[in-house]
Amino acid sequence: MLVLDACPLCRTTLSESAKSCPSCGADMAPWSDIAAISESYIGNARELITEGELEKAEAIISRLTQLSEVDPQVLAGLQLRLALACQDLGTARGLLDALSPADRSFLMEQVVELEQREALARELYNQALTAARRGEYVRGARHMEICVRHFSADPALWELKLKLDLKCAYYLRVYADLRALDHLNARPAAWLQLENMLPPV
Repeated sequence: MLVLDACPLCRTTLSESAKSCPSCGADMAPWSDIAAISESYIGNARELITEGELEKAEAIISRLTQLSEVDPQVLAGLQLRLALACQDLGTARGLLDALSPADRSFLMEQVVELEQREALARELYNQALTAARRGEYVRGARHMEICVRHFSADPALWELKLKLDLKCAYYLRVYADLRALDHLNARPAAWLQLENMLPPV
């Protein structure tokens, strides 16, 4: 639970049950309400990340610092959880040092796991690329289907998957590949009208 440990106006240390500041006399009730709202927003952001509602979670997290002074370690923990959910390893690594010791060990394990998944996806991508160069399109498409299950945040993976799915005439997959690229805001301009050229499925 978030507790006001200092007066937001004069920064005097407060006791846990203080209703007013002993130094400047400010009423702490409105500030306590803001702290309670902040705690509620933090809980909501965690739930949204768990449910995969990442845009909503990001909106809440970006507003938390405007609402009140949120513990920087709590905020870093939320930002790192969001980065992991978005498979943004660069941001996740950059936030590790800002975490509380308790969060750091737990979330570090998740960062390492995501790094391993990304490495496996890169290996599968390379195998699919080699298969495609040999004309083994079905094999390459199979590798890419597994690849994006492990790591789905890199548009280059989806682009190769799309090309192989087109070669194999896996049109249901092609539509899904295009949706994934759109979700990443990464569809190449050459493929903007691709649906118009595909058979209906």
